[in-house]
Amino acid sequence: MTCISTCMTRNWPYSSVSLEQLPSAASVLKQGATPVGSVDFLRKAMGLAGIKVPAALNYPKRLQKWLHREVTPRRKGDLPTSGEWFIKPAISTKTFRGGVYSMEEVKLIDQLTSEHAAPHDTVLTARNDLELIRKLPREFPVWVASPIAWQSEWRFYIHRGLIKGAARYDKGLDSAPEPDINAIRLMIADLSFDAPIAYALDVGVLDNGKTALVTVNDAWAMAYYPGSLPPETYLDMLRDRWIQLIKPGHVTLF
Repeated sequence: MTCISTCMTRNWPYSSVSLEQLPSAASVLKQGATPVGSVDFLRKAMGLAGIKVPAALNYPKRLQKWLHREVTPRRKGDLPTSGEWFIKPAISTKTFRGGVYSMEEVKLIDQLTSEHAAPHDTVLTARNDLELIRKLPREFPVWVASPIAWQSEWRFYIHRGLIKGAARYDKGLDSAPEPDINAIRLMIADLSFDAPIAYALDVGVLDNGKTALVTVNDAWAMAYYPGSLPPETYLDMLRDRWIQLIKPGHVTLF
């Protein structure tokens, strides 16, 4: 409703379609009509418009010095064998939710479903993201890191190199420190050479007080947090990024 209200205010034409109805809009998508919806909705819109889905941004090389922790690329088949680890997909946006997973549970899911056996009716198989991880091939690339504690986590919306809004999205203490705005500006400067026209910097404050990069999200897969920025600004970011994607020779991302 946020985007619809903005379109109505600006007197922009709009249409509400379901995922199943999206093919009927293929021609207008190619002409620049901006799709707004879930990641699956946008992926399908890109396919209809003849756009290759951009690789997930995650941890651009230019910003890895801002991680302040070790995050390593691996294959699903090379995950640690025990303990709890943070895992997120490395190439495909939101194939499964990045988060902390027990390697024992991931391993058990693989055992329960090996050799084409039907999965047992267990609590583990009911956990959707574990099931998504199980279905991925062993060669699927992932990022792996030791779990860490954040005092606070924030999203900064960046459009044309400028901070357009921000919102805290964790549920920590109200007294937790905010990220260092100068560090945010340096991250934007470091990424300015090859950043998409619109994106989100997710950053946080570590236990040691350092401001660190959580991850980078491309605008096409970027959720709106109420109160973070004006809805019309958010829509402008989505529109500019879509136009950038449908142009021949659009930017190469990392």
